[in-house]
Amino acid sequence: MNKVKNVYFLVGPSCVGKTTISNSLKKRRDDIIVSEVDSIFHSKYGDIMEFTNNNSWEEYLLKISNIITEFLENFHKDKKYLVTLPPSTLTNSVNDEIAQKNRKLLIGSYYLICLLTHKNHELGAYISVNRHINRNYEISTEEKRERYIQEAEFYSSVADFVLYTDESLENNLKQIKHIISQNA
Repeated sequence: MNKVKNVYFLVGPSCVGKTTISNSLKKRRDDIIVSEVDSIFHSKYGDIMEFTNNNSWEEYLLKISNIITEFLENFHKDKKYLVTLPPSTLTNSVNDEIAQKNRKLLIGSYYLICLLTHKNHELGAYISVNRHINRNYEISTEEKRERYIQEAEFYSSVADFVLYTDESLENNLKQIKHIISQNA
């Protein structure tokens, strides 16, 4: 199957640096259009935590899935895109049916760039959990660690490219630009 050569999805567990990478690429004003699914969600539906408290996590995932589908129906074929996905888009224990739909839509058809904090998943989990401390999540440290490892193993197994944020931000940006330019 031929992959779409101008749309790349940045995936990975929570707190690995996907937003940092996206924001840095946006500032550079290169020929890559950076789109964050979470930002689109925020502009349409408001704060994620507030939304899930008033609705459900499943409803959030459905909205995310719809945003992705909408994007894929409307992107310009002559432009290059890097789309940052929330961690639970392809791996989700709340509603695996939604995750399966997203996996079927994206894996094999689009390039996936996985971002992890470290090659060693245990060490990566430790780094990610420490970044989580600054966020207001209602899950235990052990659950965060287990989730990171599970997601890291999954994403690194399905991604076309795997990058590690224990390298410099500048190096990660160069790698992403190289991946997109080589495959476009």
